[in-house]
Amino acid sequence: MVRQFKLQNALGQTFDLMNRDAFLYTPDGLGFRMDSEFFQIGNTYQLIETESAQKTPAGIMVFKDYAMYRQFADFINNTPLKLMYKPQNEWFYLDCIVSRLTKAEIDYRDNRLKCNVDFQGMGKWYIPRQAQRSGTEVANSKKYTYSYDYAYADSITGTINIVNNSSEDSPTIITIHGEITNPSWALIVNNTTIQSGSVAATIASGDKLIVNSKDNELEIGEYTNANIFVRNLYQYSDFTKDNFIYVPPGSSTLRVTGSVQDTIDAWIEIEELHETV
Repeated sequence: MVRQFKLQNALGQTFDLMNRDAFLYTPDGLGFRMDSEFFQIGNTYQLIETESAQKTPAGIMVFKDYAMYRQFADFINNTPLKLMYKPQNEWFYLDCIVSRLTKAEIDYRDNRLKCNVDFQGMGKWYIPRQAQRSGTEVANSKKYTYSYDYAYADSITGTINIVNNSSEDSPTIITIHGEITNPSWALIVNNTTIQSGSVAATIASGDKLIVNSKDNELEIGEYTNANIFVRNLYQYSDFTKDNFIYVPPGSSTLRVTGSVQDTIDAWIEIEELHETV
């Protein structure tokens, strides 16, 4: 199976990096590096701290002509970007920017313009995962700009079954649709609540509560269903609780509750983190 690369910009547009007219050649930097601090004790070294280094994929863009170069340069100007990589059967995503794009002259030997390109990641590689309910996938989940689905909570119990195949805790985006008063959420593992949160507010019909635990996007806010910002609800959250949910590896359940006229309408997005692809 041939590996695949794509790039998505902030406008939701996609650039195929396998295109013969604009091809990503000799990709590199898809592994990982750990930055570690040691303390020397005689002839040995005691590990004090270690953390993941920034992801910096790179390669050579081979363009058919200057027009394709300009098209690519204009495309990446709409930041932030998502570098998408499919080594086998699944797409991995990396939020990033292009930190360098060189330009020389067209090579007379093959009539191609070869430009070094460097990416700087804004986090780790991740696979967006849809939630499940009652052990089965939701058949008619809504479609959004990414190439995966979102799944709704069980309308009776307000629960969502989650499987995180990462080796570390994964950030989430919880969406709870109005009308609902004093919504709350709890993450349960082996019948024990390990994280929870709540907001003392009413989410209007036609609006939704967003609880985003991604490190660079922390937010508890109300939006319309058309994704128009309404208000910040962080100050109405319960500061005795976690509020921002990070799903541990393995199986867990998210339970959503609140005062509603009909049924609970909620879903969750999980980013399954990976050091390397």
